[in-house]
Amino acid sequence: MIQPWFNPGHYAWIPGTVFGAAALLLGGLAVWLVPRGQAKPFIVRAWLSLWLVAFGLLGAGAFALITHQPWGVWYAFLLPGAVGVCVLGADLLIILKKYRDVAQRSANS
Repeated sequence: MIQPWFNPGHYAWIPGTVFGAAALLLGGLAVWLVPRGQAKPFIVRAWLSLWLVAFGLLGAGAFALITHQPWGVWYAFLLPGAVGVCVLGADLLIILKKYRDVAQRSANS
């Protein structure tokens, strides 16, 4: 059997928890700032950065799966990566649309 990257019994919770906490904080900021039309460059860049992290987690999980790491190792990366890619990608479209709506509403005022 191949040597695991880390002890999944002790450390498998870390990637998903850290990624989830970062997504929670950024989502809270987006909910607060996007309807007001504020901080668009920061929100969009931070959202894209977190989305890239999700792709990185997905890639690390796929690599761990291909290299026959134990279930707890590849799952710790693959699950938050897959969820992050899907959810953050879909939410990015909503955020951009909301910013466009706010800009159009303020232009019509």
